[in-house]
Amino acid sequence: FISDLSDLTEFGKALGQAVSDDDFKAMYKTFLEKGPSAIDIEIRALAPEGGGSVALMRQFLSLLQRELHRKTNFETVHAHLGLFLQVHGETIVTSPELRKSLEALEQSLENSWTHLQTDLDTCLCLVNFCKSSFL
Repeated sequence: FISDLSDLTEFGKALGQAVSDDDFKAMYKTFLEKGPSAIDIEIRALAPEGGGSVALMRQFLSLLQRELHRKTNFETVHAHLGLFLQVHGETIVTSPELRKSLEALEQSLENSWTHLQTDLDTCLCLVNFCKSSFL
């Protein structure tokens, strides 16, 4: 929970107040409905220089991590994380809290990729089996 919400965007305010999985799920769904420019603005506004805070940036990383645990929107999470890292690289380097959050997110990304790779391998095996069965 973020205490000072006065200079934040609507998304930033909602992110600062989110506590439950349902809050985060609804918030990410709303976030996905935005256009590319709006998403860029929202991500930039998370940083202290954009009116946000390091705590809000950590909350955004938590949002991405929760989305990965739901095993949905794998590609969009990667795209949003890529933009976040590109925009806030300097802030991340100077913040041990953000680096710690990113390490946890990295583990979630590895787990998600392993799960996705296993599913793809299973599908490939089934396709090969069907292909060889019909020949």
